[in-house]
Amino acid sequence: MPGAVLNPGGRPRNAIEQLREKYMHRLPELFDGLIELTKSDSENIRLQALREIFDRLLGKPAVFVDATHTRVDIGQLYLAALKRANGVIDGGNSINGSVDATSDPTEIQ
Repeated sequence: MPGAVLNPGGRPRNAIEQLREKYMHRLPELFDGLIELTKSDSENIRLQALREIFDRLLGKPAVFVDATHTRVDIGQLYLAALKRANGVIDGGNSINGSVDATSDPTEIQ
């Protein structure tokens, strides 16, 4: 449609932005409420209130992830499982200790 504006208001405002605008003038009052909660008889409520205050004043602590990547050769795992299933262990020895000199230990029967 020539000349038509499909979104005249632009991108809709985010819900968080709307809440900030609505309650920003009450921020000191809300913060004072958190301070009052730190005086609660309940240890759990005090801890939660302190955590909220510190998260807002200092920011949440950084989270570090220590990850280890392991490369796995599925083919080798499959071959090893087949050997175990057929009674062959490392070096071509069978489980009962005898060695079959005529067969290749990597050959799947």
